[in-house]
Amino acid sequence: MRYFLKILEKLTKARTLIKKVPLPVLIAFFSMLVLVGALFFLKSSLESKRSVTNSKAAGNLGPVVAFVPNGSEPFQKGKKYEAALVLKSMPAPIPVAFDLYLGFDQKSLRVDSISEGDLWSGVNVLAKKIDNQTGKIQFALGQGFDAKLAGGLTLVKINFTVLDVSAGKASFRVEADSALAAKGGVSLIKLSEISWEFLLK
Repeated sequence: MRYFLKILEKLTKARTLIKKVPLPVLIAFFSMLVLVGALFFLKSSLESKRSVTNSKAAGNLGPVVAFVPNGSEPFQKGKKYEAALVLKSMPAPIPVAFDLYLGFDQKSLRVDSISEGDLWSGVNVLAKKIDNQTGKIQFALGQGFDAKLAGGLTLVKINFTVLDVSAGKASFRVEADSALAAKGGVSLIKLSEISWEFLLK
């Protein structure tokens, strides 16, 4: 972050050379670079440490999260439901971005949409992919430029439809490489790999 401030200071002094670019635009541009840098650091760090983290117990990999559904089991064929992925407590340091990888049973479920939770008052969507053929989701968010902590602990909300109940149960999973990034990308917090299994009828 201190490098960002130094660069911003130099740009401010040299503003006579770039009068056509308002200072708020420059601030927004470099804020975006900070968020993208945090996600890049997050991804590269996870890739370099994958062999180490995969050998650890899931409960020791970072902040504990849980899936919280808005309906009661068993879930019924043809009906739509929503589930939230919630942090059980706010981690330290405070996150400014996250990269989330989820898995689900694509033969039984269809994910219709995924949206941000109530962690921040505003967000920048950095990646959003839903693949109902393979049962994979990637959702990466960064804290909005002028956003603040909103006081909630919900990372994302998932809307899904039950397609087939013949298996009797289905699940959503937080998969490897899911992590939070703290300010400036200087700290990486890996999320616990958990599974939420529920009954179908």
